[in-house]
Amino acid sequence: MMEIEPPQVEDTPHQRAVINVQNAARVQEMQAAISNRTQELHILPELVPNVLGIWNMQRMKYGRVYHHQQSTKD
Repeated sequence: MMEIEPPQVEDTPHQRAVINVQNAARVQEMQAAISNRTQELHILPELVPNVLGIWNMQRMKYGRVYHHQQSTKD
């Protein structure tokens, strides 16, 4: 994930992302369920975008902004 971020992002403690391993496992399970369902429906995997990955990147992006705002209020 860190490779995706722009190089101008400073590495400061209030901007670091925290990875929740349980959440990551849940996302993997959800992706597997989507993959199984698309196979059942005979949908080519190439036609199904990796929506959970995109959603998770956006959530991290907005979560980082929210976390930064909370840190500056303290």
